Amino acid sequence: MVQMALFKEFHVVAGEVENVASKLVMKDIPDFDALLKIESPNALLERLEELAEEVPGDNGDKLSSIVIALKIQAEGRRWIINELRETLDQLRMDLQYVLLDLEATRRERDELAKQ
Repeated sequence: MVQMALFKEFHVVAGEVENVASKLVMKDIPDFDALLKIESPNALLERLEELAEEVPGDNGDKLSSIVIALKIQAEGRRWIINELRETLDQLRMDLQYVLLDLEATRRERDELAKQ
């Protein structure tokens, strides 16, 4: 819910920023669809932060707070992904040990069955 609200607020503020920027002829608003193809998410957030600093008044403050929220969410996602990777690595290692133990148990069983 909070993410949707932030997303909607971002689009409202982004629209206002475009209007203000076009009126003030500050500089061209970059094409974010094109930037997504060539830049990392961190670079996009930094560029968005730069744009927010150039926007005067409340709109700039709103956009700055949204960019900060996006950075916090991105860092949280990065942390979760790293934790998941570590957990999966540990699970793979545990599974290898279980399979090794299972194979040893089968060999022992087969040897006992032969005797």
